[in-house]
Amino acid sequence: MKLTKAQNVMENINALLAQDTDTDQEKDWLLDHAGDEETKTTMHNLSTQDFRVIAVIENSEKMHVKLLPKETGLSQPTISRTITRFEKKDILEKYHTADNNKDILVRLTPLGMKIAQVHQSLDERILQRVNGILEPYSKLEIEHFNQMLKSIKEIKL
Repeated sequence: MKLTKAQNVMENINALLAQDTDTDQEKDWLLDHAGDEETKTTMHNLSTQDFRVIAVIENSEKMHVKLLPKETGLSQPTISRTITRFEKKDILEKYHTADNNKDILVRLTPLGMKIAQVHQSLDERILQRVNGILEPYSKLEIEHFNQMLKSIKEIKL
């Protein structure tokens, strides 16, 4: 059976998404480069979504909890559960500023920073490989590809 263009694109997108499991290549790389056993054990139980939250917190000087849903694309209840879980695993801590006891902020603990650094190394490695793949394509072709992915992402049923 010959696939239509749309079916072929969706098949490739679905195959890419299916790679994101608990035992995918990225997770294996992270665990191999985790360093100490505590970091490795903690990282083993983290999802791609968890790593995204950690990266957002790491890249912010002051991260207000109320801004995390917008910054990560996750719902407020998901963020609340994630923060609670991360506190129990000593990945992050909540705090208040001296001038405003009402706002809750979060920052990474030393363990959270180790996790963020290992993940940053993985991101850099992946970006190098993606740059190599994109090398033969023009800027316009890449822009079209990105626009196509964005349009597919925004499909409403």
